[in-house]
Amino acid sequence: MLKDIRNFLFVNIIKIFYLIFSKTPFIINITLGRLLGKIFYIFDFRYKYLAYKNIKHVFEKYNHKQIIKLTKKCYKNLGQSFAEFFLLPRVKFFYKKIVDFDKDSKEILWSLYRQNKGVIIFSAHFSNWELLGCVLAQEGFPLAVIAREFYVKKINDIIEKIRSQAGEIVISRQQKNSVKNLLYALKNKYVIGVLVDQNIKNVKNIQINFLDKPALTPISFVELMIKYQIPAVISVIFRENKKYKIKIVPIEKKYYEDVIECAKYVNNILSSFILLHPEQWVWMHNRWNIQNKG
Repeated sequence: MLKDIRNFLFVNIIKIFYLIFSKTPFIINITLGRLLGKIFYIFDFRYKYLAYKNIKHVFEKYNHKQIIKLTKKCYKNLGQSFAEFFLLPRVKFFYKKIVDFDKDSKEILWSLYRQNKGVIIFSAHFSNWELLGCVLAQEGFPLAVIAREFYVKKINDIIEKIRSQAGEIVISRQQKNSVKNLLYALKNKYVIGVLVDQNIKNVKNIQINFLDKPALTPISFVELMIKYQIPAVISVIFRENKKYKIKIVPIEKKYYEDVIECAKYVNNILSSFILLHPEQWVWMHNRWNIQNKG
């Protein structure tokens, strides 16, 4: 009963946010989203504490004040990304004004896509990662994203509707035919986006360094990439001077010989991006299984 009431309230709160943020101009969304992030920080005791411990774990020389400062920035970033998410169906009308590709990043992806084997994009919960997929779809790449369903179905329906309107196809991790759908998408030369920066349960993992700390890392997509020799890149989108920039790094052929070495390379590149802009990564995830330690 309490769960039903909680979910009912949750769904209606999301619907209210949807009505507000989907109609407001981009610049106002930024302000409202960052304000919302501040509010999240005040009332979210569980994940705020976990973010604090993760930051302390990675940045060992940070003092308490520095950790708190970075945690607050992280919440502002997440609030902004949350608000911007509801704008994705409208992004096609103005994304070229707010998003740039770094150097030859766009050309790198097009070059790999023209091999007609599909492309796998390894990315992270970094900055507005949902915008990354949306922009690539608007640039003409047929895009499918691997995503976990939200536990409240009505909210999951809203999320999938927005992604669909933004030009993406969603392949759910939980569906029984997810592997079949994935292989079908690759066969039809889709670009596949997958986030590999979290400790995902019930998938094949190995323990390698992430942000210079040992962490369980999913490797199924690395194995798939190597087995079928699928072109692959590592990509993130990050905020810079009130705009966004997309960075794309190709995975060289030498990494197509060893799963562990390739996974290490992916983690190292993603880690380098995060260390440049640590406030833009989602630190609230139990990445190193330290939630109940110390």
